[in-house]
Amino acid sequence: MREDIFSTFDINDRNKLREDCSKSLRWTQEAIEKLVLARINFYAKAAGEQEISSLHDIFHEKEMRSRTPPVKHIYNRTMGRPRDMVAFLSRSFRTAREENLVDGDTDKIQAKAIYLAEPGYSEYLYEELSDEWRNQNIHFHDYLGTLEKLRYAAITTVELEEALSSKHIVSDRAGFRNIVRFLFENSIIGVTVGNSYQWRYRCFYPTQAFVDTETIKVHPGLIKRLGLLEGSSERATVSNNGESEI
Repeated sequence: MREDIFSTFDINDRNKLREDCSKSLRWTQEAIEKLVLARINFYAKAAGEQEISSLHDIFHEKEMRSRTPPVKHIYNRTMGRPRDMVAFLSRSFRTAREENLVDGDTDKIQAKAIYLAEPGYSEYLYEELSDEWRNQNIHFHDYLGTLEKLRYAAITTVELEEALSSKHIVSDRAGFRNIVRFLFENSIIGVTVGNSYQWRYRCFYPTQAFVDTETIKVHPGLIKRLGLLEGSSERATVSNNGESEI
């Protein structure tokens, strides 16, 4: 059973049952890559095509503009689920064919196909979240619309609280913390912990508890759909003392 669904049950000893009688099943990046690779090779074999030994063999470039390998770039924009990886790769393959971005000698896909496919994938991820929450949380689209209007991927919590207050969505500190907790627990935003500048999203750090922090960052997979700039707002930059984000 999904943990977020279990958390909505109004039953006695719910937390005790979670701690004593449950076990969390989590996908690692390695496990997802192996699953997707097996799927690709299954269809390659059926079509009489050569199988590959690694997902990295699919792409022509070894690094994206951010110096991140293409497979890692794609994984970082998932919610840590196989279906997200498949959705992004499928869009990348289709884009590569349509835009003639396949190397003629090696049949490898150019990184440009990933960039061109990313907006469509981001729309998919947004709709996945919308399908899950729009009926359970009537303010879900208000939350994401507020993030969209703030323009930057990394913002301060003060900026978010001011924006939500101006829409009369939140009226006190407790209500605001509940909203930020909701966004964090659904990996819509990530936080930093202590002196680290590593952004932590719940989907990648499942044991990370919600913490109050001065700055937050929207999940990379949602940035294109929300039309955000990749960097930090001016107030977030000052809050981070000009340090680089990882």
